[in-house]
Amino acid sequence: VTIIGEAAFSDAGNNTSSSAFTITLNEGLEVISKDAFFGCRNYSALTIPNSVTTIGDAAFTNNNASVLTIGSGITSIGRDAFGKPSGNTQYTSVTVLATVPPSLGKFNFGGEFPIYVPAASVNAYKTAQRWTTYADRIQAIPNS
Repeated sequence: VTIIGEAAFSDAGNNTSSSAFTITLNEGLEVISKDAFFGCRNYSALTIPNSVTTIGDAAFTNNNASVLTIGSGITSIGRDAFGKPSGNTQYTSVTVLATVPPSLGKFNFGGEFPIYVPAASVNAYKTAQRWTTYADRIQAIPNS
């Protein structure tokens, strides 16, 4: 699978009585389309593989993930891809592994959580279009 189509898993696991589940996205996936996982709930962490280059508008809006890792291959993140109408207060951290800041749509990382990026790229992220909104929260990825 190289593309997850528009609204493919929209509202999956949205039943509040559903037990927690895991979303596993494998290497080789390249595009996550608009609304692909819109409204999916009951998972706590999400890792976007390095092979993904594009995340469409609202692809993961209204989710319950608290930890988000976006792989090194990302070049484009759509509007509201990780947005939530009331902000992203559920996130405790977001890590973006790409050394070049991807293009970023509006309304993605509201809240107060840190956004971790490669150390050599901190300044590039802080000055990139739309990333400037989050400049005070952009930090180098902590050493493991």
